[in-house]
Amino acid sequence: MKLLEGKKAIITGGSEGIGYAIAEAFVKNGADVIIISRNNKKLNKAAEKLSIYNKKVNTISFDLSNLSKISTLTKEINLIYGQVDILVNNAASLAPNKFGVFF
Repeated sequence: MKLLEGKKAIITGGSEGIGYAIAEAFVKNGADVIIISRNNKKLNKAAEKLSIYNKKVNTISFDLSNLSKISTLTKEINLIYGQVDILVNNAASLAPNKFGVFF
């Protein structure tokens, strides 16, 4: 049995970089995964790459900076999974501060 077999995981910012690497590790270890990103093209590419592990990866295109729509996102997740075991809050947004420096 794989370490995460039967677990349901959500990874925000999961279409590339660290988020994608986390999604890949989870899928390899048997988890059912939803990756969330605001870029639909990158989401589809990530899901296609992860399909080599014979595991369906669900994707949701969503801009997490839109806080007024978070309840819509949670309803969509509940429709797909019902219950979630693991949440990885990996999404980030770079915005300049008053000095023009990104954090």
